[in-house]
Amino acid sequence: MAQKKQTARKVTGGHSPRVNLAVLQKKKAKAKAASNKPSPKIPANKNSFCVMCRDGGEMWICDEEGCNRVQVKEAGVKFMCVTCHLQKTKKDPKPYFAYFPEGGYDFSQLPFNLATPESMEGYDKKASHLANTLCAYSRVVIFLTTHTDEDRGDLFTGYINKEPVAAKAFEFLQLLLKPLTKIVDGADMIFYVCGSLVTNPQNFNGVKEIAQHWLAQSPTSKASWTTQSSKAFLLPVQQRHSAIILVLWQKEGLVVEKFLWTNKYTKPWGNQLPVQCPQCGTIQKWVAGSAHKTTSCECKYSECGKNMGDGGISLPPKTHSFSIPKNATQLPQGKTELSSWLQITL
Repeated sequence: MAQKKQTARKVTGGHSPRVNLAVLQKKKAKAKAASNKPSPKIPANKNSFCVMCRDGGEMWICDEEGCNRVQVKEAGVKFMCVTCHLQKTKKDPKPYFAYFPEGGYDFSQLPFNLATPESMEGYDKKASHLANTLCAYSRVVIFLTTHTDEDRGDLFTGYINKEPVAAKAFEFLQLLLKPLTKIVDGADMIFYVCGSLVTNPQNFNGVKEIAQHWLAQSPTSKASWTTQSSKAFLLPVQQRHSAIILVLWQKEGLVVEKFLWTNKYTKPWGNQLPVQCPQCGTIQKWVAGSAHKTTSCECKYSECGKNMGDGGISLPPKTHSFSIPKNATQLPQGKTELSSWLQITL
């Protein structure tokens, strides 16, 4: 095939707007000078919500120059956001402690096995040594992570012949916390356990007995009656946006409160909506409407219920209705009006 010659169209004249080249040069010089200046500190009000919890409130800005990410404010704490930390430690990865980028923080792990006398003796020694080490700190937070028996709500305590064993919550917590007495007094305790511990009345009462024992005898908590106890037991119930059980000591005695996360479309008044419509079997977004503290969610599939009744009659679309739990208080909403937390006194 013959090669075709491609040339630009010849132009001998025409019209074009005039530009001032001197002005363009001045603009270019100003832009270059501005690019060499350090980026100004962006005011904290540019970001209205916490980079960690996505909620509002009193904030302070990341200490890194030019970063506008904010965090819920805490007096006397230096803050570096997680993005700035990753950028600074990309070549040399380091642990991220948002509130303590320059030290003053100690993280310790204490495995436990209370299933045999020998393993229990080893735990007592390590726990006592750890308690003596952490006595120098003014604030201590204890996290307990273990499994829970689904039927009885017992807490897993260790292994016998490589098989897991569980015990009642009261007995287990007594043995676990006894060698940590020096730091339990005045510390916050957070339990990451399964929901069966809370739903089983016997074991949940055991947790409350332990909480009352440690909180009531603490001079730290008694001295802070006017504000609220500085000591508390937190029990997150594992699921999406876990419910939280808060056990604390106040002037009137032991107080147990439950916090439920609620979302109009996915978890109305703390109730989890099914992903699949139980009537038509489709996976659709539920259409929600609210009136007088009651939310109704309807399947939006146009064929839901059609010819599904006896004799081939059509049924109305599947609907779930939920009301706010009894004695529940809706806490102030966060970033959107769709989600909030419910507080229930048990």
